[in-house]
Amino acid sequence: MAYVSNVLTHWVGRGKVADQQYEILTRSILKEKELLYSACPWHFGSRYGGLADGASFPITMISFADIPFSESANHCEKYSRFGLSFEKRYLANCLASPVGYVQHPFFHSNYSYVYHVLNGISSLLDGATIPAGKRKGERFDAGSLLSRLQYMMSFMEDHSEGKFKYNEGADEPLDGQEDFFEDPSALYYEREWRMVLSTTAGDLPWHVRRDGKTYFKYDERFLKWVIVPREYLPKLQEERPVVFGDYRLGHVPSVVAYEDLAYF
Repeated sequence: MAYVSNVLTHWVGRGKVADQQYEILTRSILKEKELLYSACPWHFGSRYGGLADGASFPITMISFADIPFSESANHCEKYSRFGLSFEKRYLANCLASPVGYVQHPFFHSNYSYVYHVLNGISSLLDGATIPAGKRKGERFDAGSLLSRLQYMMSFMEDHSEGKFKYNEGADEPLDGQEDFFEDPSALYYEREWRMVLSTTAGDLPWHVRRDGKTYFKYDERFLKWVIVPREYLPKLQEERPVVFGDYRLGHVPSVVAYEDLAYF
């Protein structure tokens, strides 16, 4: 088994039926060479924070899995069997970064603490300027600082979304949670990378904004694989001139049946 993949894969259309997933992959993504940045709530669940339980801020992002094809089955059961894979080095140059999986509630409470401190001192520093560094002379802006903090926090996630959440009342580490690292719903099995839309970075060369939405306009040279269930291969072959009509000669990605991934 490979330890990491040399590509990053975006699995398409979680929660939708297969025909809808196929249409999203072929018409909305491959034909247009675009991936949509989608909003995903980042939740607070710690009683140690100062924010109300259940509070959240939105992360606008695109997710990719760093999972070898041969090990994708568990992930695809939760998401989709339709996907597209890019060279990892290419997405890294487009600011994709791996997600860090940490113990709940520490990153919740740390964010909450900084959030309230910044709000608490913002009135004291209102109108003040930054005294040193590259941004010397800029006006202090608590909202901007929070946005930058949120961007960094967007690359952090709980170990698990299942029953083996960190036990805040435990007397011993992982008390009563001996199977914590074998939880089949654990998020760290997803080996996720994210491209996060920053409110402070402005437009980047690969961004397209349309109808209030932002898209990642990818370079077809770095799209290596398109994955569909075997039953959809004839349909994709028939629609190939439409789906890949704007791709340059020699840059049409390889298409593979999902069922064959186990042999990669």
